[in-house]
Amino acid sequence: MTATNRVEELAAGSKLRIRRAPANAASLTAIAAVEGVLLAADDDGRVARGGTLPADDALAAVALLLELWVPEDRPLSALVAELPEVNLVHEDVHCPWAAKGVVMRTLIDEAKGYETDNLDGLKVYLDEGWVSLMPDPDQPRFHIYAEGRTPDGLELDIPATF
Repeated sequence: MTATNRVEELAAGSKLRIRRAPANAASLTAIAAVEGVLLAADDDGRVARGGTLPADDALAAVALLLELWVPEDRPLSALVAELPEVNLVHEDVHCPWAAKGVVMRTLIDEAKGYETDNLDGLKVYLDEGWVSLMPDPDQPRFHIYAEGRTPDGLELDIPATF
């Protein structure tokens, strides 16, 4: 869910369709197993290629990169330079297990009046970007991501713990 909105911009005008899913390995492989899916990827660098082996496969990711790169007949650095700038920050905040539910309910209440997405925690859309607050399923912490159109104002002023 925390993939930058730039993904949609890159896909705009093409036949590609972006489908967001919860940020976990099980969702990645489930999406890759759906017929017609070319690629499933997440923010942790896991990639599963649809149509072959719907599992996290680094070698398949390298093969896909090579497959896309060879017809371009240009240095990979030139292609990377053409990618849109991404202004994304990430912080982890400690949160005791017993407080996670209260924190999520409080955040949801505070987000009233904003456009939100609850696919994988809470994502709040703002005028110039978004912030995503995701409780970690395995650790006593929250992952906080924020993206803005420019790097201005992206400093996360958050407490060390909730």
